[in-house]
Order: sequence, then structure tokens, then C-alpha cells
Amino acid sequence: MIVLAKILPKIGDIEMIEKLVSANNKFAFQLFSEIHKSQTNENIFISPSSIAIALSMTYNGARGKTQTAMAKILNFQGMSLEEINQANQELGTLLDSLNPEIKLYIANSIWIQQGLPFYQSFLQINQEFYQSQVKEIQSIEIINNWVKDKTQGKIDKIIEPDDRDIVIALLNAIYFKADWQQKFSENSTQEMPFYLPNGTEKQHPIMSQLSRHLYYENENFQAVSLPYGESTVSMYIFLPKEEIGLEGFSQILNEENWKKWMQKFDYCKVNLSLPKFKNEYEITLNQTLK
Repeated sequence: MIVLAKILPKIGDIEMIEKLVSANNKFAFQLFSEIHKSQTNENIFISPSSIAIALSMTYNGARGKTQTAMAKILNFQGMSLEEINQANQELGTLLDSLNPEIKLYIANSIWIQQGLPFYQSFLQINQEFYQSQVKEIQSIEIINNWVKDKTQGKIDKIIEPDDRDIVIALLNAIYFKADWQQKFSENSTQEMPFYLPNGTEKQHPIMSQLSRHLYYENENFQAVSLPYGESTVSMYIFLPKEEIGLEGFSQILNEENWKKWMQKFDYCKVNLSLPKFKNEYEITLNQTLK
């Protein structure tokens, strides 16, 4: 099962941010593909938006070959630095204007070693376009507390307490919480067989409902959209056909196909069964992004 989230921009915002959204989508699927190569048997749970925002902030300080390499990874070719920053600001404004029922908090910060000389223009750009806080590194505990606060306690540590050699830390934190438009009833949740990729069967709590949803099916998968509240934010769930499997589906999961699939969803009555799940995931992306 593959779970993805999608946010539909308002019509008035599309022209301003469509280049950035396309770049971010390409980056998201490329990143997933690279991670999947080394973690084929793992549950992968990432926020490409969070990573892209942090790298966009960093991109403002890159020059020469480093800037060229970052532009290639982030699919920024053909976009000026000014366009990238402006589009990120517009996207941030869009995300802040979602339905009040949805809690979506995005926070950025830059932490600098005390006394370290730094280009003020880099700090000012990140403050203006990314609403980034700029602070001196006084202790690792303060940085970790900032992350814990901005993620509502979901992430309580980003830096190990004994890591004292940090010169600069650039952080992005995203917190999301919302109820589905059509909630699953507790009375309709029961223990049922669940099949792992290796064919093993286990009993697991399965949530069920019969409702109208945006739905799409082809020779490779079944997919359904579960919107949050009355907003344009949705979770998209893809179930590969048995003969395709997760590995086969991962090979066709890219930005080009995503665009095609999004045009083919239509409303119909769906008998939906979804396993209850909780996921925690951690990865260092240094090698993946090279």
C-alpha cells in the first residue's frame, strides 16, 4: 500500500507557484525512488515538502558548482533565485490559508555558532521569504526543544546531545493534523487477516466503510482519495494489483504518471477497508541526495 498526500492550489495561485510545484513533485518522486533502492523492505515515510523547503533555504547560500548541483537535484533549472524564493513564499501563504479544521504548521529556523561571521543577505532572504527565525547556538537542548515545540511533541530530538561541533543548523519542521471528511466508525473496525509482502498472514485491526469517494483503477492498481474536512487536502491511497506488487508499482510512481492519474479519478461508491497504522521513520539523506 502506498500513501500520498496532495494539496490542490486555488486557481489564483497556480500561475505563481506552478513551476515550483512541478519541481517539488519531481523531486519528491525522485527522492522516494532513491530511498526505495536501499530500503526495499522498509516502510518509507517522508515529507518531501519539508526537505524541499530546507534545501531551498540552503540554495540561497550556494554558489558555483554547488549551486548547479543543487539546482539539478531540486529541478530548479530555468528558474531564477528570485522566482524560487517568491514562489516558496506564495506556497507558504497558500498552505497557511487552508480550512481552519486543518492544523498545518510550518516553521523554519537557522542556528549559528556564536561569533561566526555570516552574510547578512542570506539571513535576510530566509527571514523575508521563509519566515525563518535566526538564533545563536547556545545549547543543543534549546535546538531540540524548538523542534519538539514546533512538531507538537512528535519529534523530541533532532540533534544528539553530545554533538558539540555544529557550526550552523538550518531546520524546517512541519506539523499536520486533521480529521477525514468521512470518518471511520469504531464499530466498523475489527480484527481481520492482513497480508505482508512476503505472503505472511496476520490478524490486524481493519477500518471499514462504504462511502462515495474519488476513485481510480487501472491494470496496475486501485486508488482512492480521502479528503480532510471540507478543504482541498487529501490522502491518496494506492493498492497495487497482486501481480504488480509494491516493487512493480514503485517503478511507475513518478511525476509524469502522477499528473495523468490525477485526471482520471471519479466519484463512485467504494467499499473501503484500511488497516490501522502508526509509523515512525528516520533517515539521513546525505548519500541519497548526492
